[in-house]
Amino acid sequence: MLRLRHVIALVVVGTALSGCYPPPLSSAPEVDPTVTNAYDGTYRGTVETTFIAQMAHPDWCQTDSQVVVQISNGILTYAQPHPGYPDAPVVTYTATVTNDSNLSGESDKNGTITGQIVSMHLTATLDGLGCNYALTAERT
Repeated sequence: MLRLRHVIALVVVGTALSGCYPPPLSSAPEVDPTVTNAYDGTYRGTVETTFIAQMAHPDWCQTDSQVVVQISNGILTYAQPHPGYPDAPVVTYTATVTNDSNLSGESDKNGTITGQIVSMHLTATLDGLGCNYALTAERT
């Protein structure tokens, strides 16, 4: 009878402890099957201001009109300088490009980017903090 209690106790303790171990490490990172590198490359074009909030000073929204956008491994990166804003920050937009040629993402300053690539032509809308932009670029 004593042995049966010991066996039951060991099973209960073993079962309780088995939940304390982390899951086994996966051999390969998970990859989003909708992300594609089919649009990878350098895109050159222009960006123009489409909206300035009433609270924003127009100088704050100034940016270089000529743009270079990089897409690598299905991830778009665009660094947008703001020379008229105090301390002249550079806002970096990062977006995922999917198999259906759409892109969406965020900036490091709470903005968003959405758009599409048709053939070698990229169009995107950037909604920043007080300033919005339209971006068009061609793959070079």
